[in-house]
Amino acid sequence: MKIGMHLVSTVTFWAFWSLTASLAHAGDAAAGKARSIPCLACHGAEGVSDHYLWPNIAGQSEGYLVKQMRDFRDGARHDPWMSPMARNLSDADISDLAAYFSSLPAAAGEGTAQPGQARTCAACHSAKMTATNSLWPKLAGQHERYLVKQLQDYQAGRRADPVMAPLAKPLSDQDVEELAAYFAGQ
Repeated sequence: MKIGMHLVSTVTFWAFWSLTASLAHAGDAAAGKARSIPCLACHGAEGVSDHYLWPNIAGQSEGYLVKQMRDFRDGARHDPWMSPMARNLSDADISDLAAYFSSLPAAAGEGTAQPGQARTCAACHSAKMTATNSLWPKLAGQHERYLVKQLQDYQAGRRADPVMAPLAKPLSDQDVEELAAYFAGQ
């Protein structure tokens, strides 16, 4: 019961944040494309990364991309590559980049069998691994090693989120590997 109440209050918070975030600067995809040159080295020409530890950002929701870039810029999330890149972005830059990358087609995976743990993930990321909330990432087609690293970062406290951290904590190494393989394959 306690976890359920925590989940409801957390989801309510993110829904409110999503609504208020959407009232900010409306992104301009053309301006975002022009501003995207530095992003392409890591995230690829079409937002699909060639490196297994860097996420595919094409097709992610605009709200999710805005939140992540703001978190990197403002220090709520840390990464040795992204934090310095985001540090000088204005809110308008972030909105424009998010509009551009969200307009691109998402990467597709090869398809793998669904592990039992994936049903829990489907509550937020849906059965097709697309996000049910604009602030949550789409998991389909992400790099398997990137997903493993993110789950391990939640488990170790290197990445904080009131929903994901407690859900990732009890996962075994095998669970993490199976979930990452499944999501990457969608």
